[in-house]
Amino acid sequence: MPFDLAVRPVLQAALLLSVAAGVSLAAEADGPYPWPNDMRGMNIILTRITEADLDHLAGDWKANSVRLMTGSLLAESAPYTINAEKLEKLHEVVGWCRERNLYVVINLGQPAGRSDSAAFWSNEELQAASVGLWKTIAQHYAPTGPGLAYDLMNEPHGKGSAEAWAGLAKELTTAIRAADRVHPIVIEPPGWGNPEAFTDLEPMTTDPNTVYSFHFYAPFDFTHQRGKAGTLKATPEDHPGGLHYPGTIKAFWETAPTEVWNRDTIRDRVQPALEFRRKYHVAVWCGEFGCTRWADGAHQYLSDCLETWEELGFGWAYYSYREWYAMDLEKGVTDRSREAPRYESDLVTLFKTYFARNPQAR
Repeated sequence: MPFDLAVRPVLQAALLLSVAAGVSLAAEADGPYPWPNDMRGMNIILTRITEADLDHLAGDWKANSVRLMTGSLLAESAPYTINAEKLEKLHEVVGWCRERNLYVVINLGQPAGRSDSAAFWSNEELQAASVGLWKTIAQHYAPTGPGLAYDLMNEPHGKGSAEAWAGLAKELTTAIRAADRVHPIVIEPPGWGNPEAFTDLEPMTTDPNTVYSFHFYAPFDFTHQRGKAGTLKATPEDHPGGLHYPGTIKAFWETAPTEVWNRDTIRDRVQPALEFRRKYHVAVWCGEFGCTRWADGAHQYLSDCLETWEELGFGWAYYSYREWYAMDLEKGVTDRSREAPRYESDLVTLFKTYFARNPQAR
């Protein structure tokens, strides 16, 4: 049964859909749709995903959710009009996901682009256009049933973000709530969404249906197999001490400490997110995590991440599904090329054991 059934009352729609989907979607008849804490899913890219991909993700893997990354939907220059073609593509892909009972978290990326993020925080016209874009999207999805959320910005960062993000997030929330009072809103802390940034994050006290998301790629040199020139080689010459997990890892930066990394370290690093949840009684989600597939110990690292998220009750979305070749679970560990064939690797098998915990998989 698809998520976008126009069924009323709202409670009836929510109950019907909670049976069909692998997430908890029950909602009060006249209240907001609650955030489903049992999400186990993947990040997907708007312009690269196909219906066949989603058939495989939902039908074979049994994932129950996706974080849909659109990239900027605004023109690159003033007056920053909305790209109608990409907006229509967004609606099409959301429809595909809902037809397959995949909960959809829409993320619009970074309006100024990753390479020029600092310029965004001083550009009032572009910020206003971002507010207008989110209102347009909320107006479109407000009448639809549960199974959808709005992730305001991907990894807020850049000069000025720490000071400006809280105010802009409130503006975006106000604009969305003027059109849509029922779907959850997701906020990532500034500082690339890292869990330690929760120490400087204030909750959205004016909106109780706000969810807080962190991204996890620590230790970065291991998960991204970063060489001296920013490559994906990570040869012994790049890292004389090795890059093995679990083990002792020294980052390139001179100020970065040499640390022993294991599951306990991972758990310690997400404590700020856990404490934020405990202090404010809010939902927290791991919206991104991942590891280069050929990293020495990638299987154990991802297993430890998954076990930690499950232990702490964080829903999660891996980065990514059939997108970036270095973290594509289906490409295995022996062939590092972009053209490596896809197959059911040991990493796929690992994730399928967790997707099997979704109610729809049993």
